[in-house]
Amino acid sequence: MNDLQTALIAAGSAAVVVVWAYNRWQERSHRKLAEKVFHGGQPDILMKGQPDEAEPPTERIEPRGDAPEEEKDLPPNFPPLPEEWADDIADCAIRIDFVEAVPAASLWAVQESWSARVSKALSWLGFDDHAGAWRRLTAEDAGRYSVVCATLQLADRQGAVPDSELSVFLDGVRQIARQFSGLAEVPAQDGVLTHARALDEFCAGVDVQLDINVVGADGTLTPFTLDVPRVADGQAVFDRMLAMARQLIEERGGMLADAQRNPLSDDMIAAIRARIGEMQQKMAENRIPAGGARALRLFA
Repeated sequence: MNDLQTALIAAGSAAVVVVWAYNRWQERSHRKLAEKVFHGGQPDILMKGQPDEAEPPTERIEPRGDAPEEEKDLPPNFPPLPEEWADDIADCAIRIDFVEAVPAASLWAVQESWSARVSKALSWLGFDDHAGAWRRLTAEDAGRYSVVCATLQLADRQGAVPDSELSVFLDGVRQIARQFSGLAEVPAQDGVLTHARALDEFCAGVDVQLDINVVGADGTLTPFTLDVPRVADGQAVFDRMLAMARQLIEERGGMLADAQRNPLSDDMIAAIRARIGEMQQKMAENRIPAGGARALRLFA
């Protein structure tokens, strides 16, 4: 996502242009795959595109040594992961159940040996049995945890997670599960990569930053920018932005213009507003509501 792409918006029969600045992401060749994967109301894109060949969808890491005679007394249904840290759309999340509770400090020390080689957001969440909730682990955490979840964000505005970094993450989780006698189901790398690239390509298609400008009577340019994926109710935000721009024109003189200083007509402004609504509707339909915690992480 290194280039800015412009989209022409037709207004009426006039061939006027409004510049839409697109933050393009990497791996452009997977757009058709993204459309297939994200089709439908509640897609689980990690479950689509899995290889049908010999590689299993997950690798099961079993605890070493003797397991306890009775299963640990854990809640039958864990609460979902906090969306501000991880979820099943934006991340590869792997749960590890340990035979005995593991000090967070010990776990942290082991993961530090490889986590620096991963550029995407990496989180460790521990399940607090007393609070009945997940908490994000840090190097200073003094707790002990029977269940942890390792999560790796799969895409952001720099592109999808590279194959090499995903390999480091998956191998690191396997290492921790084996070292501390944990049970983990590690997903197949090819399936996770398919998910990551599809997610990245979908996000590239809705990653729109809009600029409108007030060109003052003296020629000075005052820009107003709307980052469409990162604001909720983008049309309302656009309306407020327009109101501020028009107030500035009343006070100082000038006109509304695009990036080339071409005047913006009311029809063009209406077309821009409609486009914002279309983009945010598409995001909502694919479980990435604009301005939500998931969108703020993906479009960072």
